[in-house]
Amino acid sequence: REEVLQFTRASAITLTALDELDAKALTSVMKLNTLLGETARLGVQQAILSTASSINELSAASAASAQPIIDFARRVGGVASQASLSTAEVLGLGATLDAIGQNVEASSTAVSKFTTALLTNGKAIAEDTGLSEEYVFQMTRQGKTMELMVEVLSRLGSMGGLSEITKYMGDMGGDGARATAVISALASNVGFLRDQVDLSKRS
Repeated sequence: REEVLQFTRASAITLTALDELDAKALTSVMKLNTLLGETARLGVQQAILSTASSINELSAASAASAQPIIDFARRVGGVASQASLSTAEVLGLGATLDAIGQNVEASSTAVSKFTTALLTNGKAIAEDTGLSEEYVFQMTRQGKTMELMVEVLSRLGSMGGLSEITKYMGDMGGDGARATAVISALASNVGFLRDQVDLSKRS
């Protein structure tokens, strides 16, 4: 019952602050926070308010909008949980992709595949980026997947290795070209991605 009361209080505050959001979106936020451990860490009310604050700041700082950020986060939540990505990091990723004009469905598929590749194809990625294999595995073991993602994107972009990015991501059929375009867009805006994730964490 206390969790229901906390959700109700946080929802009222958040819906007043963020006109774009509706009750369905807030339910998605609550589920995401539970999945990624924010609810256990902060409690229902504070986790929702913290997430809403991040979304508000991200929307104000760029061309990103609240609803696409939440839609992206909802779609990648399962993989994010496996990769130890925080809610703030997922929101920063979503805001970056929306701000640079990437479709939510294509973005979520590409990021999910790329994140999985970081966890399962570390040796190949290390070889192709000049990173040490131990560094790649250490970063994933320590839950620093977002930092690793930014580093890999930066290196692939500077080395011109993005045309082969889908080899890490398995057979994607007709989605391969769209996935490559999404990851290429992220790599071309890696500084902006880093800034958005940092902003989300501070909010």
